[in-house]
Amino acid sequence: MTAKSHRGVTVCPSRNRGNLFETWTGANGGYGPRLLPGLGRFMQAASITIVVCEDCGFMQFFAGDAERKRLAETPRHWKRVSGLPRKH
Repeated sequence: MTAKSHRGVTVCPSRNRGNLFETWTGANGGYGPRLLPGLGRFMQAASITIVVCEDCGFMQFFAGDAERKRLAETPRHWKRVSGLPRKH
């Protein structure tokens, strides 16, 4: 259930330093917004990895591999952004 798909982020894009910490959490809403609606499974919430810079507080959220694979399957919640061509 660990998201772990932050693609090797090791430097803060805001400060260009490597003083980062990470954790993962459910993205189901509970006491806040549903961050990945429609991407969880029955009785299993979608999860995200959060990376935070200790120096400036800049935060990045990353959906897990399984959640990203379900994006195209959930058109009710997620629409493809047109613009740049898709990578295969």
